[in-house]
Amino acid sequence: SDQAKIISLGALGSVLRAMKSHSMSLSVQRWGCVALWHLSQDSSTRESVAIQGGLAYVLDAMRAFPAVAELQHACCGALHNLAAIETNQVRLAGMGSIQLVIKAMQAHRQNPKVQHVACGVLNNLAQNEDNEASISTLGGAALIQEAMEVYPKDTALVEDCRAALDSLSARITNKKK
Repeated sequence: SDQAKIISLGALGSVLRAMKSHSMSLSVQRWGCVALWHLSQDSSTRESVAIQGGLAYVLDAMRAFPAVAELQHACCGALHNLAAIETNQVRLAGMGSIQLVIKAMQAHRQNPKVQHVACGVLNNLAQNEDNEASISTLGGAALIQEAMEVYPKDTALVEDCRAALDSLSARITNKKK
């Protein structure tokens, strides 16, 4: 695949080095996260990003530029893919990702792109029981519900929000049994 070829040519390492070296450059951070979003389509790349410190770079970008919706969108897009594997779900939660995603949703309520990918991140993170509890405690379910209500005509957003709520409610239902 083109993605595998790009990675074999060293793109992942180059992106991560750029993000590390230019941590206060909005442009580098944004495009670095966009690149990670598109490169992290498979489990081995997701694991490689984590091993090479990429999870921290994405979260650091979110912390450095909380008011920039385009950056938060790119970061959440990368996190959505990176959180698709169990090991990264645990790693990301331990690094404060749940709080950062919730802050992004709160700060960018009027941005459907941020809301959409943030719901996807929370859905993936909620596959881990401890993360589910944190998402619920921090008000994530209410924000997901709010996104659905604010953007009812955005079918893809509503579907991803429903999936996230289903992940959260499935754990609650299973705990009661």
